[in-house]
Amino acid sequence: STPTTDGENWKNNQGWDVRSENPPSADDVNGWRGVKVVDFRVTEIELNDNDLSGTLPSELGDLSNLQELYLYVNSLSGTLPSELGDLSNLLWLGLNSNSLSGTIPNSIEDLSANKRLENPPYVETQITNLTVNSGENFNLDVSTYFGDINNNISSYGANGLPNGLTIDSSSGAIGGTPTTGGTFPVTVTVSDTEESYVSDEFNIDVRPILDANDYAALKALYTRTSGENWKNNTSWNFSSTTPPIADVVDKWHGVTVVGLRVTEIELNDNDLSGTLPSELGDLSNLFELYLNDNDLSGTLPSELGDLSNLQYLYLYDNSLSGTIPNSINALSADKRLENPPYVETQITNLTVNSGENFNLDVSTYFGDINNNISSYGANGLPNGLTIDSSSGAIGGTPTTGGTFPVTVTVSDTEGGDVSDEFNIDVRPNRNAISDELDIDVRLDADDYAAEGSRVTAIDLNNNSLSGMLPSELGDLSNLQNLSLHDNDNITSYSAEDLPNGLTVDSINFDIDGNGETDALTDGIVVMRYLFQFSGDALINGVIGVGATRTTALEITNYLDMARETMLDADGNGMADALTDGITIMRYLFGFGGNTVIDEALGPDTTRTTAAAIIDHLQSFDIGF
Repeated sequence: STPTTDGENWKNNQGWDVRSENPPSADDVNGWRGVKVVDFRVTEIELNDNDLSGTLPSELGDLSNLQELYLYVNSLSGTLPSELGDLSNLLWLGLNSNSLSGTIPNSIEDLSANKRLENPPYVETQITNLTVNSGENFNLDVSTYFGDINNNISSYGANGLPNGLTIDSSSGAIGGTPTTGGTFPVTVTVSDTEESYVSDEFNIDVRPILDANDYAALKALYTRTSGENWKNNTSWNFSSTTPPIADVVDKWHGVTVVGLRVTEIELNDNDLSGTLPSELGDLSNLFELYLNDNDLSGTLPSELGDLSNLQYLYLYDNSLSGTIPNSINALSADKRLENPPYVETQITNLTVNSGENFNLDVSTYFGDINNNISSYGANGLPNGLTIDSSSGAIGGTPTTGGTFPVTVTVSDTEGGDVSDEFNIDVRPNRNAISDELDIDVRLDADDYAAEGSRVTAIDLNNNSLSGMLPSELGDLSNLQNLSLHDNDNITSYSAEDLPNGLTVDSINFDIDGNGETDALTDGIVVMRYLFQFSGDALINGVIGVGATRTTALEITNYLDMARETMLDADGNGMADALTDGITIMRYLFGFGGNTVIDEALGPDTTRTTAAAIIDHLQSFDIGF
């Protein structure tokens, strides 16, 4: 036994001599320190508190006459050999107060002997040094690194943990979020119900990483405001998906970091463009935000109102639009938000008849986040029109025909301004135009459209016309649209020598003029037209047999006349492929009821029911 328990270093090994390969006499062995022999067999071993170390040999299980084995209060380690369970004559087994590990074998548990096996907890595996990022969640279950052969560990403790980390004394779970960078030597102590304990040491290296939300906010600011084109973007770097060391970010141009949090951003006059990201609202430790004198646009994110620690918010002299959110107005920070007026909607080109009253409120096309527009001006207005500098209302009666490029300039109380341009096309009075028409039909102002002094369109739909049209219509060489449907006795109309592609047929769904309406020809042509197909792409493969309109030009001119009437199925003033086009195709394919209009109505419709739309379409169907 001595080689495994370091017998030569026992406190008392008197008489022990195992040099011979042959067994000594029983009387000699009976004289060895702590050994009792009866009838040539060892019956007792009492070596407690004798500086035994090392592991117990399995050969002890061969001492079949052994009745007492006392090895307590030593430094024995390793596991209990299951062969001890073979000692069926054993009455006393004292192995307590050593450093045994593993578990107690069932064979030993089953012994009827009086057993004292209490041993302290032990380190099963050394805890390795660990690295964690500050501000990130950390979890470590140290219970997996310790054991106790009696399975009676009662508590765990840890000294030296970084700020933000704690240990659960019952489970051994270390958890939390470290807040301070540095290297922390930690001592874990594990105790059992007998007040025995063991300790292990390891290091936790806390890297002072920038707060993840702050990193995401800086990345969003850089990305959304064209950071690669800033005047100065020294050190800004987002090549890593995880936040960098806080001290590194503190060296980025315009950024100040205290602890692990961004406290200042100073990027004024730095060529920032684009929109402000809502993620800025996550910079909860931000004290100062200076982004003035840049080219920022778009609206102010309401999330900036979450910056409860903010002391200075300077966003003036950008091109911000919309309104200032209430959450930002409620901030106690020193705020400078003055921005110039902006164009909210481009003013569209307009057409007006000379001699007729004209009104346009341009104020509806502009905005100012500070709501401090002070004046409106306009250059290039036609004679007879003026602008009210206070309200932005353009009004009057234009007296001269022509196309007038107009520039509207809007100013605020701080001297900021913005301009927008559009054209006012003044059409000459209708008497000058009607002089060209050698026909007996008197045209109202809404019945024609002109460019300069030439007629380009005639719209006399639903006007009770009957009889023959004059051949003089053929002299209108600039005529592009002639719309005469929904009149009386239309079969008696005839006209010769009209400009190429114009006819006076009533408008209906027989698009190719072959005397019948077909979804696979006329319907497809309508859809292509509404999708703005032109040329051969408009008519390839979809002209019916016996068609009288066979060219793309003829078809286009015909559908141009029908665009504002027949093709506007839902009556919202526009013909759209994805609403009116789908409705028309369903109708031509014989759909009925709500299936004609399901999810195919445009905004601001005047015909909103299937019955109303079907009635409208039937009025243009030659089959009704």
